[in-house]
Amino acid sequence: MGRQILDGKHGAVRIHGRRHPVRAKASVIHGLSADADRQDLLRRLEHFKREPKRVYLTHGDKDAAASLASAVKRDLGWPVEVPSYRQIAMLK
Repeated sequence: MGRQILDGKHGAVRIHGRRHPVRAKASVIHGLSADADRQDLLRRLEHFKREPKRVYLTHGDKDAAASLASAVKRDLGWPVEVPSYRQIAMLK
């Protein structure tokens, strides 16, 4: 599904058997490693040319994600959230 959205799929995607409209834009960040540690991730984020409207941390256990979210807020001043299960994000 992520690949479909990244490739510009319009319309809807199927999640757990239900169709949901695609209202997301996705970008690829080349060079990020799934094995990167917290400091490596923060260093990479510092190099963004534009500050994101919001950062959503959706991977890892809840405590680790919350800790990384605090570091992103503290070090970069970016709005960051660890969404809960089935939470819907609405950006303006």
